[in-house]
Amino acid sequence: MRPAAPPRRVKENYFKVFGQRLLHLDTVETFLRQLPPTCLEELKAKLICALIEQKVLLKLRLAGKYFTVAIDGTGSASYGENDAEGSRIHKTSKNGVTTRFHYVVEAKLVTSSGLAISLASEWVTNEPSRNYDKQGCEKRAFERLAFNLKKYFPQLPICILADSLYPNKTFMEMCEKNDWAFLVVRKDGSLKTLHNDIADTKTDTAEACKPTTPK
Repeated sequence: MRPAAPPRRVKENYFKVFGQRLLHLDTVETFLRQLPPTCLEELKAKLICALIEQKVLLKLRLAGKYFTVAIDGTGSASYGENDAEGSRIHKTSKNGVTTRFHYVVEAKLVTSSGLAISLASEWVTNEPSRNYDKQGCEKRAFERLAFNLKKYFPQLPICILADSLYPNKTFMEMCEKNDWAFLVVRKDGSLKTLHNDIADTKTDTAEACKPTTPK
């Protein structure tokens, strides 16, 4: 399928901003297919670093210190067949229907004002011997994502925001190693040891706060 031609206004605005003619989208597609994904990730990181150095995002930090970074996975597209590289992950339904799709784990800088800027992306890779497992795939992708996030932003004070899929020993050790704070959602059934410790603390506190009857 050929890419749709951009509207005339897009071409005019592109020329006004960049002083150059907008390339044909077939040429753009050919270039992007040859460009290593790491080049786009590095470009994205440099643009974000420029915003941080210019203190554009300074007032949006948590507690006046941390840049809040949300971690989550999302599907980008689904297909009935695999691609030529065999990179699409797959899952098979109970009826035997196999769906193949691209899935990416994102690290986005988010703010209370609703701003969300992608800092780094990690595609979930195909594992031929395994059917798709959301929890396992996202956790393994997060380990690779955390490495790149630290590489691109080594000094950035980060507070990781994650849902209940992520918190485990490996996740917390990685945050501690990278000097990141973290806020995670804990739902029933996850982090059972922590849940029991909190429950015991509540019980002890309740017992200590009971009024005593004078004799």
